[in-house]
Amino acid sequence: MQRTGKWWTSEEKQTLKIMYPKEPREKLIATFQRSWKSISGKAQVMGIKRELSLLKSPHLSLTESEKAYLAGIIDGEGSIYMGVNRHPRATLGFCYEIHLEITNTDKKLIEWLMNKLGGRNVSWRPKRCDRSLCYYWAMAKLEDVYTVLKEVYPYLILKRERAEVAMNYIQKRLQLMATPLQRDVSKFDVHVYEKLKYLNRKMRNQNV
Repeated sequence: MQRTGKWWTSEEKQTLKIMYPKEPREKLIATFQRSWKSISGKAQVMGIKRELSLLKSPHLSLTESEKAYLAGIIDGEGSIYMGVNRHPRATLGFCYEIHLEITNTDKKLIEWLMNKLGGRNVSWRPKRCDRSLCYYWAMAKLEDVYTVLKEVYPYLILKRERAEVAMNYIQKRLQLMATPLQRDVSKFDVHVYEKLKYLNRKMRNQNV
């Protein structure tokens, strides 16, 4: 049985400094006989970060032409934003999450995105009855969003700054290995939320 509510000894803290950056999650749990929430929380307090190479991310088999094409789609039809999601298990009743979304009337495009990137898709008809059926593709898992943005980043133009803000945030979140349900909302979360909100509003105003 895993221990709960136990003080960390000096020896355990020293071992954590050595093992946390490089060892897999399962080995850390077995070594310390504590929950992952306890281990990652202690590492966060001590300022210890995980190596990004340990974090699982999808393997994308995109050609350079496909990366450039996808970047153009994100620039024109995509959204990079941070949403505020209500969740009863979150400390404050809500949490922040980075989202990557694309909306288009071409079903084949959404199918291509699903085949190449995964994610999820839905369809709906706008309120005005004379509008075409729209299709919506979305991705919210941090590792997946980071991988996609990293691949297309060199080709982005209009949403390059938003992609950079989102990737920097995801890097920090993944290094801490703390899920949104395991921690309080930080000033950094709020800063990124407001930054992406400002950049998206700025572009909408320019397009008016």
